[in-house]
Amino acid sequence: MYFALAYFIMVLILFNNYSWIIFISFIVYAFSVPTASIFEKYFASKFFTLIKDEKSFLGLLIYFITILVILAIFSTSLLSKIFGGFSKIIEFNTYFIAASISIAVMLTFFEAISSKVFEKFLIPVVTAILLFMFFNTPNPELLLDFTIGLVIAGIIAYASYRVKFLTANGSVATFLLAGFIFGLGGWQWSVPMMTFFILSSLFSKARKKKNKKIEEFFEKTGVRDYMQVLANGGIGGILVILNQIFPNSILYIIYLAVLSAVCADTWATEIGTMFKTNTYNIINFRPVEQGISGGISLIGSLGALAGAFTIAISGILWNELNIYYYFTIVLMGGMIGSFFDSILGATVQAQNHCNVCKKQTEREYHCGEKSIPFRGYHWMNNDIVNLLSGISGGLFIIIIFAII
Repeated sequence: MYFALAYFIMVLILFNNYSWIIFISFIVYAFSVPTASIFEKYFASKFFTLIKDEKSFLGLLIYFITILVILAIFSTSLLSKIFGGFSKIIEFNTYFIAASISIAVMLTFFEAISSKVFEKFLIPVVTAILLFMFFNTPNPELLLDFTIGLVIAGIIAYASYRVKFLTANGSVATFLLAGFIFGLGGWQWSVPMMTFFILSSLFSKARKKKNKKIEEFFEKTGVRDYMQVLANGGIGGILVILNQIFPNSILYIIYLAVLSAVCADTWATEIGTMFKTNTYNIINFRPVEQGISGGISLIGSLGALAGAFTIAISGILWNELNIYYYFTIVLMGGMIGSFFDSILGATVQAQNHCNVCKKQTEREYHCGEKSIPFRGYHWMNNDIVNLLSGISGGLFIIIIFAII
């Protein structure tokens, strides 16, 4: 299903002028995954699990090499002339080698973090995007920026893992996300994302030391995993790719609004629960225990405003709008996202009840026992809520520009 969906989308978008991209992405997936699996089955001895499926370093190495071999073959093969003249687009030279290595690195890390089901959609689509970016119109400057971006992303991801900002899978997800943002967006897109990530991680550490008891309410605390990384930064990664393919200054404002929303939401939680304060349900304004999903406080709301303002400041050097208009829409996007998160938390987010301590919690297990669901949808966890919060901030900007 996922495999068919990936190629259905690519055929709709690329078939007329870029059939070679569809064909090569198919070959990359069709040969690299089985080849790596064969070597992994018969020769690998050490395995690891980042998310769900077992992987091995040997399997990933073979996967990487297979991709390089496939791309090398199609740079000179007669088949390339049949399927779009790939050899006419890019010759086998230094640029081709460097671009192929960058593509293989990205795809290998995507493979490391993908499940056997989702990789059927993810790998072909990402392959097509990378082929289009680097080989449709060869751009040495873009390739250099992307390569430097990958190096910076790798350093940040590894350092964040070492200081326990991220889990292992969170570190891989950050490398991939930051690779696209740093490599394609430059400082313009990187500074706001780094501002959000670094400051939010520091606030999270500080809050945990100041008010550790509040952790009992949250599904995930402290060290961020891959789902938290994708929920907070995934939309930003998609926007920077879209901007590379379809350049438009509005996409950057949407990007800032999305980051403003997730930063406002994150800071509302981290700052709002750092100190004991009165908390109220956002729907009926009745007092609730601090840390309960859907609760808001004055300190938390000020924290949300500070988060949105910080993102607006981080992107101001590249702003082309009227300064007052710019701050207004980015701040509003952030606050709308933060309050929308609270509304979802108070209504549809999955909430459980602990039979031991009688408290409401997002956790499936509490006080050593399985908690009982009592509200919301089981699939509507905190990561989904955070994702929707960011989307709401971006949608606000789209609506504003559509009206004006």
